[in-house]
Amino acid sequence: MTPEFESEKSYRATVDSVDDGDTLNVTFADGSTGELRVIGVDTPETPANERFERTQEWEGITDLEYLTDWGTNASRFAKNELVGREVRASFDPNEPIRDEFDRLLAYVEYGRPPADGTASPKGEGPGSETDNGEPNDGTESGPATGNDRGERALYNRVLIEAGYARVYGSGFERHDELWRAEQAARAAGRGVWAKSNIETVPEIRDRPVEELFFPGAVSVETDTGPIDGSRVPVVAEPSATRAEPEGATESDEEKGEERSANGSDESNGEADETIALVGIDASANVALIGGLLVDEAYEASEGFAVDTSGYGNFPFVTNCIDALTDRAGEVLIDGGHGQFDAEYALSAEEMAYYKRYLEGQDIGLEQHNDLLEEFLDRGRALLLTPPPEPFTEEEQALLAAFAERGGAVVLLGSADASASAREHLNELASALGSDLRVGPGVRDSERNLDDDRSLPVTSAFDASFGLFSAYTPGDGNGDRGPGPGTSPGRSPDPDPGPDRPSQDAALAVEEIAPDAPGDERANLAEESITLANRGERTVALAGWSVEDEANHVYEFPDGFELAPGQRVTIHTGEGSDSASDLYWGSGNPIWNNSGDTIVLRDREGTVRARRSY
Repeated sequence: MTPEFESEKSYRATVDSVDDGDTLNVTFADGSTGELRVIGVDTPETPANERFERTQEWEGITDLEYLTDWGTNASRFAKNELVGREVRASFDPNEPIRDEFDRLLAYVEYGRPPADGTASPKGEGPGSETDNGEPNDGTESGPATGNDRGERALYNRVLIEAGYARVYGSGFERHDELWRAEQAARAAGRGVWAKSNIETVPEIRDRPVEELFFPGAVSVETDTGPIDGSRVPVVAEPSATRAEPEGATESDEEKGEERSANGSDESNGEADETIALVGIDASANVALIGGLLVDEAYEASEGFAVDTSGYGNFPFVTNCIDALTDRAGEVLIDGGHGQFDAEYALSAEEMAYYKRYLEGQDIGLEQHNDLLEEFLDRGRALLLTPPPEPFTEEEQALLAAFAERGGAVVLLGSADASASAREHLNELASALGSDLRVGPGVRDSERNLDDDRSLPVTSAFDASFGLFSAYTPGDGNGDRGPGPGTSPGRSPDPDPGPDRPSQDAALAVEEIAPDAPGDERANLAEESITLANRGERTVALAGWSVEDEANHVYEFPDGFELAPGQRVTIHTGEGSDSASDLYWGSGNPIWNNSGDTIVLRDREGTVRARRSY
C-alpha cells in the first residue's frame, strides 16, 4: 500500500538503486517503496535516453554526445554517493508532492563522509531509536536538518556544486540558492560546464522579421482607452477580431458579436480603429506585447504540428529590448510568482529555444525567483508574463528603480490568463509609470497558425520603429548599428542553400491514413502519411527521416526535394518513387490504427515536425 505523504514532514529511506543522476529508487521505513525525483535539478540524460535531452537547456553547450556522457557520469556519481545509504526526503512548500509521473519531488539529505572517510556514511536510519529511546517510524515533523552524527549534505546542492546538474527553472523555494551554486560551478568550469561557452553557440533564426505569430493573443490598450498609433509597431490583420470580454457566452460569439480589426462589429462593418498587438512606452522603458511570443510550446520539437522556426518572434522581441535600453547584460525573467505552474505564463524552463537564440547573440537568459537589486543589476531587460501571484509593493518599487536606471521591462500578455493574473500584469505596468494595459483577446479565422484562430499571424508592421531587421548587425539584413552585447565581428551564417536543412523549412504532417482498407497486410501501399511544405523555400530532404513510436525509420532518398506548397505521400508498402509519392518498402504495417506519433527529423536529428493521433 502506498503511504500518504505530508508536505511538512520528512521521511527516512534507504536508496536501493538509481535510474540516473536525479532519480532514485528507495525503500521507506514502513517497507513501502517509491521513486524520488530530486527536486529543482536536472542532470543530463544517459545515452539510452538521449532522445529526451534538449541541448537548448544547457547554457553554452550544443554537443548532445558530450551531454549524454555527462549523464553517464552523473548516474555513476549518484550510485557511488547514495546506493545503500540512508537518506531523508522532504518536500517543497511551493511544489506538489508528486510530479506527473507519480514520482516524489524531494529534497534529499544524507550523511556525506568527509574526504578522509573518518565518519560513518550511514547516519541514523529507519527502524533505529531516537535520542529519547522512542521507536523511529521514519517520519519527522518540520524541516529536515542535521542528524545525530553531524551535518548532513543536501544531495540536490551537491549535484549542482560538483557540476553534474543544472538548476530547474521552476518556482521551488530554494531555486535562487541553487542558482547561485550553479553560477559558481559554471564560473569555475566544473563538471559538465567545462565546455560551456555561449560565445561559441552559432546563430539561429536571426533574419528579417516578415511575420509574427501571437500565442494567447491579446490587444494592447492604455488606461484611458485605445492606444495612439504612433506607439504601435504591430497591429492585427484586418481579418482579426476582438474576443468578447470575460463572461461572454458562446451564443454571443455565434451571433457575430466580436469586433473586427477595424474596430467594428462584424455585423455592421463600421470602422474606427485597428487592433494593437504591441505597444511601446519609451518614456517608461516598457513594452507590452500581446502574446507569449517566446513560448516553446509552439516548437515542432516539442510536439507542435507546425514548424514555427521561420517566424520572426525571437529577433522581434530582442529588437524591442534593444529599442528601450542601452544597457548591456543578460535578459532576465521573473519566476517567483507562480509562473511555472500556470499554463498562461512562462518561466525560463519554458523558453529554452529563445534562450538558445539569445546565446547565438552572446546574450544570456537567467531566471530568479526573488527580485533582488543585485540580480536586476545583471540585466539589460526583465521579461514578465502574467503572474498568478501579485508583486509586493517592495518588488514593484525595485522594478520601477530598475527601469529608472535604464533597464527595459517587457510585459507579455496572454488571453488565457486568469482575470487576476491580467490585473497583476496591469498593476505592474502602472507601478512602472506606464499607461499600457492588456486588453481583450484577439482571434483571426483567416490569418492564423495551424488553422487555430486563437493563434493570429500578422505582417502588419510599422517599419519606422526599426524593430524588424535581423538582430545581429552587419549581416546585410537590416540597417541597425551595433547594439549592446552584440558581436560586430561575427560572420553571418551563410544561406543554407538547397542541399542543407533550412531554418525556414515549415513542414507539417498534413494527412494520416493508418488503416488501409481490407486486409491491411495485403494492402500496405494504402497505409500512408502525407507531408506538406507550408514554407516559402524548397527543402532538400536527403538525410531526413520519418519515424514512429516503435522506432521504425524511413529515410528520404538522395536528391529528393519538397517545394513550397508541395505535398508528398509516404506509403508503407512497395512502389515506385515519384515527386509526390514515396514508398517505405515495409512488409508490415507501420502506423498503429489505435494511435501513434509521427516524427520528422532533419539530417542532424533535430525534430522538425511531430504529430500524434
